[in-house]
Amino acid sequence: MHSIGTYELYKEAMNLRDKPSISGGILLEIPLGACIEVLEVRDGWGKTNYDEKTGWCSLSEVFARRIGGVTTPPYCDFQELYENEKKRADQLQSILERIEKVLYERT
Repeated sequence: MHSIGTYELYKEAMNLRDKPSISGGILLEIPLGACIEVLEVRDGWGKTNYDEKTGWCSLSEVFARRIGGVTTPPYCDFQELYENEKKRADQLQSILERIEKVLYERT
C-alpha cells in the first residue's frame, strides 16, 4: 500500500505520464536516483511534480521506495539515507561474524 510522501527512484528511471495508467502519454522521464514528492495516490500511481510538469508515475516496488522523514524535491537527505544503510550493513556484518565464530568453534 502506498501513501503520499517522498520516494526515491532506486532501480531505474521512470516515466511521468499524463494520467495514472500505462497507456498515459509520457511527459518526461524522471532519472534514476531522483526523489519525488507524491501528492496523491490512485491505484498504485502517484501524482507528482517534476521539472515543472505535473503527472503520474508508477509506485511499483520495482521502481520506487518511500523515504522516511520530511524531505522535498529536488533535495533528498542522502546523508541520512547513507547512515541508515551503513547501520544496517554494520548490523549484518556483526551477525556474519558471530555465525563464522560458531562455525569455527564447531570444527
